[in-house]
Amino acid sequence: MTTDTLKENKMHGTAILPVAIYIETIGTKLREFPLHWHHEMEFVYIADGRGTFTINLQKYTVEKGDYLVVPPDALHAFMPLSNCSCTCHTLILDLRFVESTMLDAITTDYIHPIIKGKVAYHEHFSSNLKGYDAIKDCHARIIALKKEKPSHYALKLKACVFELLVHLFDSKVITNQSDSPITNHDIEALRKVLKYLYDHRQDAISIRDLAAIANYSNDYFIRFFKKHLHQTPLAYIKSYRLDYSRTLLETREISITEVSHESGFNDVSYFIKSFKEQYGMTPKDYRHACLVLLPSDIFNKLKLDTIDRKNI
Repeated sequence: MTTDTLKENKMHGTAILPVAIYIETIGTKLREFPLHWHHEMEFVYIADGRGTFTINLQKYTVEKGDYLVVPPDALHAFMPLSNCSCTCHTLILDLRFVESTMLDAITTDYIHPIIKGKVAYHEHFSSNLKGYDAIKDCHARIIALKKEKPSHYALKLKACVFELLVHLFDSKVITNQSDSPITNHDIEALRKVLKYLYDHRQDAISIRDLAAIANYSNDYFIRFFKKHLHQTPLAYIKSYRLDYSRTLLETREISITEVSHESGFNDVSYFIKSFKEQYGMTPKDYRHACLVLLPSDIFNKLKLDTIDRKNI
């Protein structure tokens, strides 16, 4: 994922079979996944635990047995709940896998409306949804196919993806009319603001600048930002810059002062203090840990856990 556009550039699956399954457990101290987007559709089953997901600025608290559907190109993020872990079975699907070049009725009536954002979603649902069992069974069969890769694997996988889409439409998880309470302007405004924050991470940034980019008043922008990102703009900027500083410490042989300035902190003492408050060690200690410890040991020492995302 590039910080310039928030777009995740990772390939999910392969060019000729663009379907990926990730089985992942998010630890109790994991820092949040920041807002990002990708062209693929995402389908998440909560196998255990609890967490909070944001999809196109809508916040959902999820627990074991729940499902989430992330539309193509939707801004989405994860924020863990305190003292909880969350195990997810995630299907990421490039809809070109089931798109026909012949522009048949399936493509024009179902696939293209999803790709073009012309449908509405019931993005979060649980076991009380009519059709839940059929959706869960189909999802489980897709996971099994990805693991076992039986004979005629690709053909069976494509058939299951079509079946899953049928169940999503039958259960009205996806409907043909979009009535989302979140406007395209809200989503685009947030993309522009976050892109500006990432592009100008070394610069002084004011609320007035950000509000102007979003075309909101200062007061409304602060409320808007906090509602959807669950932090004030200044707190988000600080958190992002500290996270960026970790990347510099891991990958660049530059001084702590240079790390501080490149991350947007003009006061080195304040940078060191903030880093220690956030991660439980100084920048110098963190760099040393990167040199002498395994990645898993580093994350055990930090005030966060990592996630091992492996494609089945």
